[in-house]
Amino acid sequence: MQSRPASRRPDAGVTLVEMLVVLAIIGVAAGAIGLSVAPGDRAGRAEAEAVRLAASLRVAVDGALLSGQPAALIWTDQGYRFQLWSLSGQTWRDGESIRAFAPPLAMTRRDGAPAAPVLIDPAGTGGLVEFALHGKGAPWLVRFDGFSAVAVPEDGS
Repeated sequence: MQSRPASRRPDAGVTLVEMLVVLAIIGVAAGAIGLSVAPGDRAGRAEAEAVRLAASLRVAVDGALLSGQPAALIWTDQGYRFQLWSLSGQTWRDGESIRAFAPPLAMTRRDGAPAAPVLIDPAGTGGLVEFALHGKGAPWLVRFDGFSAVAVPEDGS
């Protein structure tokens, strides 16, 4: 007695192996496309940096509220950093340094004031400060009122 191989019915559909092969091909193609996008294309986007600056300011405010010690945002053409007030030494000390933007992205105060430190008071007081970030893509604003920070497109939408 000779056994014959089992045959599939024409209307049986696809097998699990066939589905896995298709998913593997899609995964490889998606990975190749993702790797082909240069990271430099994303690094200078004003939107991403504005969102990062707003988040960093909120973290600095939270730290000032929890510790009861003021902080300051200091920025230059190379990036920005935070300084923290040390009650024990009664001096400013560097906090986390963040290289959050790089040329050709530029950050300026919207009111035209010079690049002076912006105080982050534990009481959450302070006037509105707006930073404009210009680079690849549309310009963005970061609005900081001493307590909260938000990133919005410069056109206000």
